[in-house]
Amino acid sequence: MILMEMLLVFGGFFIFTIIFIACFVIVQPVAVPYALARLQKKDILIISGHDGKIQLVPAKYSANIYTTTSPPYSFLADKDAKVYTMGGIPTVIVNDSWGIISDPSMSSAVQALQDIGINNYDDLLDAIENGDITEDNIVAARAFSYHKVETISNYLGSALTPESLRASIEEQTALLARSYIKKVDELMGIKRDSALGGSTAIVVILVLAVVLGLGYIVMNGGL
Repeated sequence: MILMEMLLVFGGFFIFTIIFIACFVIVQPVAVPYALARLQKKDILIISGHDGKIQLVPAKYSANIYTTTSPPYSFLADKDAKVYTMGGIPTVIVNDSWGIISDPSMSSAVQALQDIGINNYDDLLDAIENGDITEDNIVAARAFSYHKVETISNYLGSALTPESLRASIEEQTALLARSYIKKVDELMGIKRDSALGGSTAIVVILVLAVVLGLGYIVMNGGL
């Protein structure tokens, strides 16, 4: 009887574990990114991939830039970018080929332009100059949705990618850090010797450490 009860308990636990794992696998693409964003107080990016896949990724928002850890992307948020909410968390839609926040209605406007043969910014300018786009430079996107050409132009033929934007941010951060280091050096009177591969102050500290170490050894009776 005891053996039967143990088998029933073990069987029930095994079935529960299988169901839990199955449910976790099913909801993991949505539940885990949402939980991480909630715990880390981040926003959520819905990334539309060029491979036809969609993934939710937590992202840190700062100074109109959304930055993700994995994949290492950065996206520029236009002041008119559409922001949604998912469970109370700010959520935006992005494309892994663009370095700017996507707007579904804006994408519809771009599609409306492409339907009439406008595929890049130069085509757009030519169409405006030739009068092919009328109504005060307003383009209809599907039904009852209108966007200014000046705004749509940001989405046409954009060479800005998440990788290039991330690289540019890192480069600007490095340059900013160097400028601050230089200002601190000038303030402290430190001269950096490139031939030594470091600052003179570091060399002085190392020499003092060696002298103090030798002094300590001598005072304690030598080696």
